[in-house]
Amino acid sequence: MAQSMVLKLLQLTKKLICMKIIILAPMLWNSIGGHPIELAKVLSDKHQIDYLEPIVHSSNLPISFKITSNNTVPKNVNIIKRSTNLGANFFYLIYTEYKNLLYFIKEDYDVYITYHTTFNILGIIFAKLTGKKVVLIYVDDLSDLFKVLLIKIFTKYLFTPLVASLSGLIIVTSYKLKKSIDLFNRNIEYIPNGVNLHSFKVEDTFKEKSEFIVGFVGGFGNWINFDMVLKSAQFLMDNGVKFVLIGDGEMFNYVKDKISELKLDNIELLGVKSHTDLPKLICEMDICIIPFKVNHLTDRVSPVKLFEYWSLKKPVISTSFYEIKKIAKDKVIFVNNSKELSYSILKFKNNKNLCKKYGDIGYDEVRKNYDWNILAGKYELLIKKLFI
Repeated sequence: MAQSMVLKLLQLTKKLICMKIIILAPMLWNSIGGHPIELAKVLSDKHQIDYLEPIVHSSNLPISFKITSNNTVPKNVNIIKRSTNLGANFFYLIYTEYKNLLYFIKEDYDVYITYHTTFNILGIIFAKLTGKKVVLIYVDDLSDLFKVLLIKIFTKYLFTPLVASLSGLIIVTSYKLKKSIDLFNRNIEYIPNGVNLHSFKVEDTFKEKSEFIVGFVGGFGNWINFDMVLKSAQFLMDNGVKFVLIGDGEMFNYVKDKISELKLDNIELLGVKSHTDLPKLICEMDICIIPFKVNHLTDRVSPVKLFEYWSLKKPVISTSFYEIKKIAKDKVIFVNNSKELSYSILKFKNNKNLCKKYGDIGYDEVRKNYDWNILAGKYELLIKKLFI
């Protein structure tokens, strides 16, 4: 009996030292960058990671399904690429469920990490029945991301509750996400987004500029208040202020057309840039903005761009959505409309010491609490607890 217990303990210790983990990711490895990529990188220091990319379909692809970067692959990370001739329709959903289940059956993993509550329900059920550890990383209110009403309803009232209840652990990135899912599972932990300070940096940040540059980096989704930004740019036309907007998405053409219509020659649209090029581009900005609309979706977002801006010592102006108020408090300037945005920009433009103050405060905050090398330890501890 004693020998058996010692043997089991040794086996458990060996497993915890080096686990085989699969991450069912919502984005390609070489796309825009994000939470699953950073998580895979930090966990690969000790564990073997299979990064299962979403199946690229033949319809109009979202930005997360497009190759826009060339991200370094750590030695313990295996990228699994997949594609199909199917469009983004019902048959694609069934095909994805089938392919994910086959992969789960074929490979023997210690831990299943999923960012989905759709597309992999059969695989999660299989994992649960075979005694595997399932971790749901909940970074968005997923039902809000679907436009098809039927999928939205099924995700909200069936898929998400089912996957949440089957998971051994749920990790949420915002406080309101926790409240929206805590009915289905008691083992829920909060770990916010972050940035890898080791890789997201630039050595030489000095560059002489004739204009004061206000920067935005992110998806051009309908959750961004671009009208507020455009009105501010119009107001600041003759004040030596230039807006540089980086990214792509469904609102890109709207913004482009508005810039032409209003003759806003102080806005530059750069489109999508490689995630590896972003630090250099952000360093050329004087201040950075997070102009989210304040609504149900954005209140549940942990804004990764805040941490990237902070990591490069950039002062931040943001709208006052719930999560950033909890995280940043007095460390960013909050605005609610184009007038407040414009005056806040001028306040920074006319006070270099204020820029430095907020830049230093942000960097100190991200260094202490939001570096992925710190967050990695929290993930490691929570995952290991599943085996004890």
